[in-house]
Amino acid sequence: MMKKIKHILKFIWFSDYRKLFKLRNKVRYEPGFVRLKKRIYFYVDGPSFAFTYTEIFYKQIYKFKTDNEFPFIIDCGANIGLSVIFFKTNYPNAKILAFEPNIKCFQHLKQNVESILNDDDILENKAVSDKEGVVEFYSEGSDASRIQPLKNIVPTKTESVTLSKLISKKVDFLKIDIEGEEINVLREIETKLHFVEKVFIEYHSFIETSQNLAEILLILERNNFRYYIEHIGVRSEFPFMKINQYLGMDLQLNIYSFK
Repeated sequence: MMKKIKHILKFIWFSDYRKLFKLRNKVRYEPGFVRLKKRIYFYVDGPSFAFTYTEIFYKQIYKFKTDNEFPFIIDCGANIGLSVIFFKTNYPNAKILAFEPNIKCFQHLKQNVESILNDDDILENKAVSDKEGVVEFYSEGSDASRIQPLKNIVPTKTESVTLSKLISKKVDFLKIDIEGEEINVLREIETKLHFVEKVFIEYHSFIETSQNLAEILLILERNNFRYYIEHIGVRSEFPFMKINQYLGMDLQLNIYSFK
C-alpha cells in the first residue's frame, strides 16, 4: 500500500512539474488556467504564475509557526490569490484581509479563492500605501503592477488605503509585496508594528530611485524584529561590470522578519 501511495504522489509531482515547466516557457501576458493537485488556477501570465507557484507551494516562503488557532493574516499584494490559497490550506481557520489593486488579477483572485473563503475573510480591490484616496497605478500585465511609475505604461486610477487604521489587534502574519511601496507602508505603520508578530517583505530596488533597504531594516530593528534575507528574482552575475534589470528593478529580496 505504501509503495502504491508513493508511486501516486511521485506521478502527481512529476505531472505538476511538467505543467509548470511548460508555463515557464509560455508567451508572456496570455491568460489561461491550469490544474495542479486537483485545483484549477486561473492566471494572467504563465511564466509569472509558474515562478510564484514554485515559491509559495514548493519553497513555502510564507510558512510560519503559530499557536493561534485563528490567526489574523494581512496580505498586501495578493495578485491572483496563490498566497491566499496557501494560507487557507495551511491555516484553515485564519482570518484573511487581502488587497490587490490590479483589476484583472483581482478578478482571478476571486475566481481562485471563492470556494475556500470563510464569511469573515475580506478581499479588497485596492492598493496599500501611506495615504488614502485615489492614486495612479501602473500595470505591466502580470505580477509587477505598482504605484511606482513604469516606462511606456499609461497609468490607471485605483483607490488606496492605509494599514495603520486597520491594525488595532494582534496580526499573526503581515505580507507586504507591493512593488516598491513597502518603505512607505512601513513608515506609515511603524507605530502599529507592536501588534505584528511576523512580517514578510519583498524588497524592490529601482535603478532610477535611491535604495532604502537600510531604512527598512532600521524600522524592523527599532521594533524588535530579527530578520533573514534571501536574494530572489533579478540577478547580476558580475555586478561590478553590469547590473541587470527587469522592468526597472535591479534588486529583489525576500525579508523574513520575526520577534
